[in-house]
Amino acid sequence: MLTLDRIQPGARALGLILLVSWIACSLSGELTHVDLFGWLDASSDGLRAGQLWRIFTYPLTGSVHFLDLLALLFQVWFASGVESTTGRRGLFRLLAAACLSAGVVLAAEAALGAAFQVGGWQLLTAAILSSYCALYPRGVVRIFLVLPVACSLLLGLSVVAVLAYPKALWLPLWAAFGVPYLMVTRGWGLSSRKAARTESKQARKRRKSRLDDTFNGPKITQLRTRQAAPPRSSREAEVDRIIDKLQNQGMAALTPEEKAVLDASSSRARVSGLSVGETFGNEQI
Repeated sequence: MLTLDRIQPGARALGLILLVSWIACSLSGELTHVDLFGWLDASSDGLRAGQLWRIFTYPLTGSVHFLDLLALLFQVWFASGVESTTGRRGLFRLLAAACLSAGVVLAAEAALGAAFQVGGWQLLTAAILSSYCALYPRGVVRIFLVLPVACSLLLGLSVVAVLAYPKALWLPLWAAFGVPYLMVTRGWGLSSRKAARTESKQARKRRKSRLDDTFNGPKITQLRTRQAAPPRSSREAEVDRIIDKLQNQGMAALTPEEKAVLDASSSRARVSGLSVGETFGNEQI
């Protein structure tokens, strides 16, 4: 269920901005007799007239009717899923890149003589859906909360459904789908995704190294080192036995061989930062 406590802060801010824009566009014509939608959308006439601000403002405009609120819920819900992985900055980078690239395509089409008047909510929805499906290709989306559809299938159907729109919208919509998809899959401009990809590569290298050691055995240099070093467990057991004898019977009971072992052990203790007295109970050798 869609609840505010499950929505990421960036997605909440996006939903609030779009809601305020929808209300302003809906009421501007009735209260002020100013067509705010006509000033902000991406229209071919405006772009040909040099009104380039439309490339940046058209994502805030949608058709002024109640069904757009359903699109707003869709955008907020899936944008929250995108933000949970990419972070707030990553979400807005994806949307900005998609909308800007689609706006550039619209400006190029206007310069070539195409006629259109586009609100940006369709392109914004395409960018959010593409980002979500790229992040969760094996996820499942329930259409109308009932029909389960795989994200990869939903994205493919949405890309093909672009053909049902006017031809002037084909390239902008495909740009809105393609740019965020490439950014997510390639890690372009998304530092958290790059860090995750780098970490996964390092994990694969460590796993491969462990497998090589398991199946191929230790290297020759490691075998030589292990053969050159005497068994540590037997040496430690011998030193413990001599220390016990020293504590129970005194220094006079030790043989010359035992004193030599004890001298060698005390030398190693000095290297480790311990004095002979600390090692053998302050008894002098």
